[in-house]
Amino acid sequence: MRRRLLAERFAGRYRVVPSFCLNLSQPGRTGRGIAPSSGLAIENSAGRARRHERRSATRPRLTPPRGPVTIGVVHFGIFVEELRHGATQAGAFRDIFETADRAEAGGVDCVWLGEIHFTPSRSVISASLQVASAIAARTRRVRIGTAVQVLPLNHPLRIAEEVATVDHISEGRFEFGIGRSGVVRTYDTYGVPYVESQARFREALDILRQAWTGEPFSHQGEFYRVPRAFVRPRPFQTPHPPITIGGYGVAAVQRAVTYADGFNGGNVPLQQVAPLVADIKTAATRAGRDPATLHIVSRGSFQLHASAQGKDRRPLWGTLKEIREDIGRYAEAGLTELCLEANFDPRGVSLERTLEVMEAMAPGQGPAQL
Repeated sequence: MRRRLLAERFAGRYRVVPSFCLNLSQPGRTGRGIAPSSGLAIENSAGRARRHERRSATRPRLTPPRGPVTIGVVHFGIFVEELRHGATQAGAFRDIFETADRAEAGGVDCVWLGEIHFTPSRSVISASLQVASAIAARTRRVRIGTAVQVLPLNHPLRIAEEVATVDHISEGRFEFGIGRSGVVRTYDTYGVPYVESQARFREALDILRQAWTGEPFSHQGEFYRVPRAFVRPRPFQTPHPPITIGGYGVAAVQRAVTYADGFNGGNVPLQQVAPLVADIKTAATRAGRDPATLHIVSRGSFQLHASAQGKDRRPLWGTLKEIREDIGRYAEAGLTELCLEANFDPRGVSLERTLEVMEAMAPGQGPAQL
């Protein structure tokens, strides 16, 4: 996502290729850094030996860029949300931290965390900021993000404090993805009317921005009253961590170009990506924003197969070579980040196998035999 950061890190040993985010949270999780021969990201050409060296070496933390991201380079990361098949609750947390440790050692740029409530069969990540804080405390390089924090379910002052705290614990490695969620039952359980979610979202985001200025402020809104608050700490990043807004449809696009540094579009089919990118750029221009400063993210579920699936296959389902070709097509459609997820892969695999696949697909590894 950030050309300067990646270029500094690889110190001249790179070439330009697409990269992406991968979901390691459910069975069949594969692929990290699938890298076609042309595209928009940085590929490490030092290979597997450098990866093993990184596992044992102590490296200084890279200082991330500030402000809006720049189109042209995408993050390479992993997305953790749903339970791995057969995992216990305690095991699920161990899986999360082991995945983060391997991501840190293996050169992954960001660990993204989902948020699911009141569905124990799917996820243990109901408090994503606490999980992000734990990951930040045990890592030094990898960035940590939420995708997404369900903003209307929480008091914005508490979120402002917690986000700023995670940003300090990580020393500026936090990415703040926010959204409303479409799960009405979660709102009902919390006692928050879903019909108020859009208005609550806008008001909460306004309070967050005021809280992060570091100055005392008051707020009198429809849902929240703030009688002169002085929020500490301020975020480590200035003026705050990068904000991306998730969702689907015209309203979500408009929120992203109006209030955020980028758009997280969920699982968008390949054939819809180019029209989505065009809509985002048009909306940004109409809002007086430079489209080139907006980060455009989409996810795609995938399956790794041992044999070629052919030209009529589902995008991102196939051999490593076929998936790499598909990632190039997503990049050509205008995304700045593609997060691969395998939540719907029915095949069960062990965590170790998942992480082996992740590492085999790391940038610079070339064709992998798995």
